[in-house]
Amino acid sequence: MSIFARLQSSLIIFSCLFCTSFISSADVLDQPDGPLEWASWRNLSTSTYDQYLNEYKAKGYRPIDVEIDGGRQRSYSLIMRKDNARVPWAIHTQLTHDGFSAKWNEYKDKGYRPIDLESYTYKNKQYYAGIWIKDSVTSWASYRNLTSDEFNQKYRENKSKGRMPIDVDGYVVNGKLRFSGIFVKNDANIGWSIKRNIKQKDFSSHFKDMSDKGYRLYDTNAYKYKSELYFATIWVKPRNSLRWAARRDMDSDNFHSYWAKYRDAGYRLEDIEVYSGKGGTRYAGVWIENNPVRTRWKHKAAVEKLVDDYLKDNPAQGFSLVIYQDGKYRFMKGWGYTDKGTSKHAHSKTLYRLASVSKAITGTLGHILERKNILELDTPIRDYVSALPSDHQYILEQLLSIRSGVCHYDDNCDGYDGTNINLSDKNSMWNGVKKFYKKDFSADVGDLYYSTHGYTIAANAYERKANKSFNSLLATYISNPLGIDIQCEDLDKNRSERSSIFDGNLKKVSAKSIEWKCGGGGMEASVYDIARFGVALEKGKLLSESEKNDMITPPDGQRRGGNRYANGWAVNPGTDGAAINWYAKAGDQTGGRNYLRIYPDTDLVIALGANTRGSGYQQLVTDIVNEITK
Repeated sequence: MSIFARLQSSLIIFSCLFCTSFISSADVLDQPDGPLEWASWRNLSTSTYDQYLNEYKAKGYRPIDVEIDGGRQRSYSLIMRKDNARVPWAIHTQLTHDGFSAKWNEYKDKGYRPIDLESYTYKNKQYYAGIWIKDSVTSWASYRNLTSDEFNQKYRENKSKGRMPIDVDGYVVNGKLRFSGIFVKNDANIGWSIKRNIKQKDFSSHFKDMSDKGYRLYDTNAYKYKSELYFATIWVKPRNSLRWAARRDMDSDNFHSYWAKYRDAGYRLEDIEVYSGKGGTRYAGVWIENNPVRTRWKHKAAVEKLVDDYLKDNPAQGFSLVIYQDGKYRFMKGWGYTDKGTSKHAHSKTLYRLASVSKAITGTLGHILERKNILELDTPIRDYVSALPSDHQYILEQLLSIRSGVCHYDDNCDGYDGTNINLSDKNSMWNGVKKFYKKDFSADVGDLYYSTHGYTIAANAYERKANKSFNSLLATYISNPLGIDIQCEDLDKNRSERSSIFDGNLKKVSAKSIEWKCGGGGMEASVYDIARFGVALEKGKLLSESEKNDMITPPDGQRRGGNRYANGWAVNPGTDGAAINWYAKAGDQTGGRNYLRIYPDTDLVIALGANTRGSGYQQLVTDIVNEITK
């Protein structure tokens, strides 16, 4: 069969007679400037792939890259991006040779062009996949099942017509190496280069050579032929100066770590490659700048140095920081690891123990429940928890403002620390309360006395009055309305982003259940979600301004003054070197070091977390504030 006949049978070429004169680089490369919302997944089953595809389609996203690993079952990797222009698109991933040809013709006639082609073997049968879009680019050509020589011929032909490649794939059909490719008219005059059959051992030098020449990697494809791993790459040199990053030969943990790192830094994933390499499944990815607010923040280097210096004196196995300022998330980053000796890096969405930051959330929840007319904070506690002994003569709000006199761990609690507790009923904080409610008080009612156990009683009061578990109340009134995830730590739940825990010597320790004290020190969440909680509180999404001010006003009536402790929050009158008053909550326990500080008058929220207990973080935040507000 001639080359021409093979091209016709595969329906792999199309070009228009009337081409658009002015095509931006964003149109040609399909990489618009950010910030844009995006999402990606790996190793999905067919049913889960369909679920995500439909779910995000309904949200206005469209697919930009799909990978299918065949064999005995299909495994999907997918990138989708929010498309505010609502470009019409289509995707098909289980097409036979003839089925692909039919779809190619159908979409060509409707004015669509392919932006991604894939081929894979499933149960010893060859399948094809493609993504099509309908946009202003009208001069293009695409090919399938070309030999290397045929691809070279088509490359020269399209280059002479002013087209550039935007997709290349190598794959094996019946033991023969074949290539697919997509070319589009390069009216934007983008510099570009394409290379195929790069051996594994030569890739690093190839990468350095191209990046040194000012190109950025646009597309990576890996393929095996006769047991040798090869790569094909497309490089571009557009007029914009987007920052970018690329990685290859990553295992699953490593890919996830870099995926999170670049997401935090303000990049988005534009290209993913999944292939079989030494040691099993390997991943490659290309990220481009998506959010200049973070990638180009002028204080970024200074803040990183402050944290680096802090961690030298206050080490943590894993540490994360988020800064929100003037309506934007300016900084998101993790240091270290979520476990010792692994490649899982800490990042902004790593789950940490919140320790006593839980108290601020419980205090806020109490005011929300009062706003909803579910309870009243000035009610005597025994009206809500009638099983408490008669010496519990304080109101609910005095538990939140640590003025109930209830004991705290070793102080008059006979050394009780919550260990060996039976959590047979995970839907009630009463399991914890009943262990210490008969212990002697540590202070007189009305006196300032810090007590985690007091918050356990408060949480149980919420449960009894609302007739819901405390965890359910967190979900109903905080997490779900804000689209965040703050919940009681449940070690029976396997949560992929949960960090291991370490003591002050960076020694990994076994986690003991702290769910019994969820209200005062048993929650878990990411630093990102804690920051979002703080932002939402300041934006009036949980409480009105007057309700929030009532919550953060100490009972002595001095806002941000006096004894400086309100309902779950420490308040500051500006005496610690910070230029602006704030309210905050700190927490420190085995496996957790957390802090949330909010500056209500300057739209500034800072949250940090770690998997290692420690100190000095409040001064670190003050130093950061002094740096970014000077």
